[in-house]
This record gives sequence, structure tokens and C-alpha cells, in this order.
Amino acid sequence: MSNIKKFFTDWCVEKTVFVFYILFLFWTISIHEPWFDEMQAWAIAKTAPLKDLLFLIPHYEGHPPFFHLLLAVPARLGVPWQIGLRFACVCCSLVSAYLILFKAPFSRWVRCCLPFTFFLFYQYGVIARPYSMLVLILILAAICFPSKNAKPFLFTCLLGLMCAFHLFGIAIAGGMAAAWLLEIKDQQSWKEFFLSLRTDKRFHYLLGLLAWAVLMLVMIMPASDAWANNFQRIMPVWKQAIYLLLALPADAVLTDVYDEVYALQTINIPIGMIINAAIVGLLVWGTVFFTLPRKYWKYMLLPYTFLIGVMFFYCARQHIGMCVLVALFAFWIAFAEGEGNKVEHPFIKAGMKIMFAFMMCMSLLWTVGNVYHDAKYSFFPGKEILAFLKKHRLEGKHIMSTWFSATAAYSIFQESERPEQPDQVNVTVFGTEISFFAGKNIFFNFNEGTEKTYRLHRYSNKKIQDETFAKWKENGLPEVLFGYADLDKVYGGEKITDQYVPVFQIFIYDMWKLFIPHRYTEHIYIRSDLVKSHGFEKNIYKVAPPVVFVQNNSI
Repeated sequence: MSNIKKFFTDWCVEKTVFVFYILFLFWTISIHEPWFDEMQAWAIAKTAPLKDLLFLIPHYEGHPPFFHLLLAVPARLGVPWQIGLRFACVCCSLVSAYLILFKAPFSRWVRCCLPFTFFLFYQYGVIARPYSMLVLILILAAICFPSKNAKPFLFTCLLGLMCAFHLFGIAIAGGMAAAWLLEIKDQQSWKEFFLSLRTDKRFHYLLGLLAWAVLMLVMIMPASDAWANNFQRIMPVWKQAIYLLLALPADAVLTDVYDEVYALQTINIPIGMIINAAIVGLLVWGTVFFTLPRKYWKYMLLPYTFLIGVMFFYCARQHIGMCVLVALFAFWIAFAEGEGNKVEHPFIKAGMKIMFAFMMCMSLLWTVGNVYHDAKYSFFPGKEILAFLKKHRLEGKHIMSTWFSATAAYSIFQESERPEQPDQVNVTVFGTEISFFAGKNIFFNFNEGTEKTYRLHRYSNKKIQDETFAKWKENGLPEVLFGYADLDKVYGGEKITDQYVPVFQIFIYDMWKLFIPHRYTEHIYIRSDLVKSHGFEKNIYKVAPPVVFVQNNSI
């Protein structure tokens, strides 16, 4: 009884913050409209054949199938996506927040702020992706770290779970395992180290972890025609190296250089912006190494090295937060053993505290900005589109969606940067998004009109393009068209798109930190001979195609 009483008297602030966290998380989720990644994961879990889910899709998605298998249970039992998509991620976020508040070895203000920071709360909590599992597993690994030598099985199992949920989990777990191996070596001579390889059970478990990680890598090795193997690289490798080594930590806590929705390799961040962020990154690294005792540097540097090794091949902006997870683990294990923040010089110590406070405040500000935009805008107006189709009796019409075409999709690049490639006919732009809200595929040119509602990230060559266009042509001209498309190329005519009238305007908002970097504007078109019969007036929207991305940072 005394322990229970002590809990309620000594943890009053933490309990209050945890209640607020629960309320804030559930409110944010209630106003959050799913992003593409969430729709894609639910579509795979619900409509992918089990064989494809296990052995085909991981080669195109970039992470093992366990997250999709986790979602498949509620998805195939008919649970609404509002519950089924978010349940596991919300549970992980709640447990993670609880452990940070009541178990983390940090000062109270840090524990109370951490759960609300941008990556932990919004990117890895509100948005339903496998990162929420990584956060929880990493925290559990930090808690189990002091007993890793006495109970190596539990610690290696947690590292194995990290490998099961994401490629970056494999990288982080690999770095932690390498650091642990170095720690074991430092405790003995080389001769003793090699002699103990046969008898020390820690090596056996690490060997098992290596085999498991290799198996996961084999499962997700990009197929030859996967997008990951066919990126049109724009950013030079040397510039990417500067970003990953120095600017990336700054972008995770202070700056906002990489705000594009595209992979890092496919954009061209001005070198001046990268250098400015790199300077801030040096301050961040200095703060880390001044505060973190030297014996724990390997638990920061090795996982980070493994991470950026993967990021050289593929990096999206949400992956920036992975270095926050690595830092969280390194500081947790150091402070838990009473060895954190050993800086003695009062000026340096004060500077480190101010730097940490500034980083925390900026991350909290990002959370507020993104939640504000989430409440004000939708990533994709799926509900409004379906209501529009129903109102004008268009649900059962012959509907086509635009695809990722070289002429339209690359209008975001300068003419000199625009790569030469065939149309990516496997990437039907609105297929997954509309199917997610409709509960079925309504496009004849999306997955060949089948019940599959996910997008397979497969690169199309010229032969695939021509074969696909031939199939679309056999289906005849669409009655309704989502997005401006080069119908002349498909149907062999001239100015065919001029026969279509825009009747609905679609706004897709790309929300990131404090801004909306881009607003993507598209339209639904109806064939002109159907305008009157469906209650439309001609030329409702006086717009000029093709698709454009509008810079909109001031929203």
C-alpha cells in the first residue's frame, strides 16, 4: 500500500501530463485524415493475396511484412479503418509515452516534453506507420540494456523485433549489436575474446540475430524493377554525404532544409541551405558529445553510421527522426547508469542545457504547427470526392485515373533536370486514395480493375508502358477522368482531353512541421457529352492543365 500511495503522491505531474497526452493524442487522431502511407498499408493488409504480402510486396515496400500482417487481422475481419489501422500504433504510442514519463532517467521537464516532440508524437505516433513499433521496442531495449549481459536473450529478441518491422530498424539494431560486441571485446584481451566465442552465449545470440537480420534483408531486397532501384538521381553523392553526416541531425531538431515529399536522392537542395544546416548540425553533434560520456559514444555513432549507410540508397523526410531514436537510446542507457551529463565547466554546462531546451522547444513548435494544419486541412479530400460522385450519379461510370507521367509529374523540376523516362503506368495517382475511402477500386486502369487497392511501386519501362496503354485503349474512352492525362498518347488521337470538362477541384495538402511546402491541385473531368445529363454547367472551373505544384509556405 505504501508503494501505491507513494506513486500517487510523487508522480502527480507525470500523471497529469500522461492524461493530457492521451487526450491530445486521441483528439489529434480524430482530426487527422490518413496520409498515403497509411492508406497503402491498410490496402495491402486488406486486399493483397497472402503470398504476395509475404514474398512479393516487401521487395517494393522496403520493410518486412510484419506490420502488414499485424494490420491484416482487423482489415480482413471487417474492422473499420478508423479503428483497425490505428489500434496497434496508438497502443504502442501510449505505452511509449508512459515509459518515458515514468521510467526514463531524465529530468522531469525532459520527460514531460519528450512524448510531445514532433517525431515521437506526430510522425511516429499520430501517423499510423511501423515507426511507432520501433519507438516502443527501442525504449524497451534501453530499459533492458543494464541486464543485457546477464540476460542476453531478452535484449537480442528486442533487437530482432526491431529488424522485423523496418529496414531502418535493421540498421539501428545492427549498430547496437556492433557496439555491444565492441563493449564485450573491451572487457578482455584479443586472445580471451576469440577463445570465448565458442562458449559465451552472448555470441550465440548475436549470431542468431545476424542470421535473422540477413533473412529480413533477403525478404526486402529491392526487386530489379522496384522504384528504389530506378531512382533518377538528381542530388550529387558528395552533397548527399554532407547532408547525411552533418545537416540531418540539425533537420531532426532545429532546421527545416529537407521538406520535400520526394526521396532525398531525387531532389536538389541548394548547397547554401545544406551548409547552413551543417553548421547547426555541428552544434548539435557538439552538444551530444559534450553531454554523452565517451564510453557510450559507440551506441550513438555506430547505429547512426549504419543508418546513413542505408540512407545513401533511400531516405524519405520522415526517416530524419530515426537519428532522434538513436540519440534517445544512447542518452537513456547513459543516464540510467548515472553517467550522463558529466560536464563540469559551468559555462559549457549551461550552454548544453540551453541548446537542449532550444531543440526541445523547436520540436514542440513543429508538433503544434503540424497539428494545426491537420485540423485545418486534409491531406486528401476523399470523403468530399465520394459525396460529389454520389450526388452526380457518377459512381458506376467508366472512370480513369491519371498516372505518373513524365510530362506532368516532372513539372516540379527545372527543364534541365527533367529526366527522360517512360510514363510510370503502374503508379495510378488516385487509385489507392479513392479506393481507401470507397472501400473498392473504382478505376478501370488501376490494377487492371481488380480488387487490389494498393500501389505496387514497380518501375515501368517502355515495353510495359505500351502494353498497358493497349489494354486501356481496349476499354474505350473514359467517361470520367481523375486528373489531367495525356489521352492522345493512349488512344492515338489528337486533343482528346479537350473533350473533357473540369467539374470538381481537388486540393491535396503536403503538411510538414510549421509549413505546407506544396499544395497539389488537380481536377475531376467529365466527358463533354455527359455534362448536361449529370447536372453540370460547362466550364465550371476555368483552369489550365497540366498538374502543377504550388509553393505555399505562407498557409
